[in-house]
Amino acid sequence: MTSVNRLSRIGLAGLCFAVVAWGCGGAEKVGLGSPCVTAAHCASGVCGTIDGSAHACTEPCDVGGAACPPAASGGTLTCRENAQCGPSCSFSGLQLGYLCNAATGTVMTCEQGNDVQHCGVCGCTPFGGGICISGRGCVDPVANGGTCDLDALCTSHLCNPATSKCTAPLGTGAACTADRYCASGLCNGTCVVPLPDASACTADRYCQSGICDSQLGCLSPGDSGAQCRVDSHCVSGNCSNDGDTSVIGHCNIALLSDCVGNTDPYCNRCVGSSSSFTRKCTRTTCTAATACGTNWTCEPTTTGGHACFEKCDPNGFFQCGSGGGTCHSNGFCW
Repeated sequence: MTSVNRLSRIGLAGLCFAVVAWGCGGAEKVGLGSPCVTAAHCASGVCGTIDGSAHACTEPCDVGGAACPPAASGGTLTCRENAQCGPSCSFSGLQLGYLCNAATGTVMTCEQGNDVQHCGVCGCTPFGGGICISGRGCVDPVANGGTCDLDALCTSHLCNPATSKCTAPLGTGAACTADRYCASGLCNGTCVVPLPDASACTADRYCQSGICDSQLGCLSPGDSGAQCRVDSHCVSGNCSNDGDTSVIGHCNIALLSDCVGNTDPYCNRCVGSSSSFTRKCTRTTCTAATACGTNWTCEPTTTGGHACFEKCDPNGFFQCGSGGGTCHSNGFCW
């Protein structure tokens, strides 16, 4: 016998010893609940996973039917939501359409549960209909004029606290004291509807877009050329005023996107003069509050003021790329 063959036989024998419980070399297969890797290791012929835990030998079962056999260790197994024998359940909510009965560790259908505990996950259909109210279960909805103590009880979704009666929400123009009283969901002394772009406004919440500017009114984030006062007014996140909100600017292309030189109408400063680098759009000036783009930062210039500079590692492999220039000892490209 060669050395290679001897080593091979020793290796296989060691492997068989390590996994003797899994049937290597004809060893006895393991019983229900025992760890397994494949079905071949299990006497039942099924190696499954329950609750995302390690694989264990199992067998098919009928949920709600006959009990599962005991585990090989002597422990109890129960028919789980995937119709396989497994350990007691402990999950919350629904899994494969079943609830877990925490008291017994067994799974059950929504119909076997109760509305007070389970309508939040099962809805009210399994319990005869109604609407699910936390802590109360499924109740019949209350029409306008009926007694209530919660908005959720009312078909109108509005319970008047002054009268404890369900009532219809108010129409546009009606006097109001809170958003909840308005059909539009918006109260400004009277019920109002959200305003379209270019409308004068006093707060973001009164605009359809959710953006109100004191000078520009309601507006949606715009494309290149649209008016802006802050970066968030632009789809690109780059307003030409470079953070000076006293100036109405226009939306530029995104920071560090490709530009065509300093004549680009939608880029304040196009950097990168070397033909080996693509030119990139950046700001003319910046502050600590204005972004410069990934791997760029706002730093003082030698002539006063601040500008966006690309960061680099003068002792490393990465040098100036997107904006060209030379990597200087201070860690910036210029």
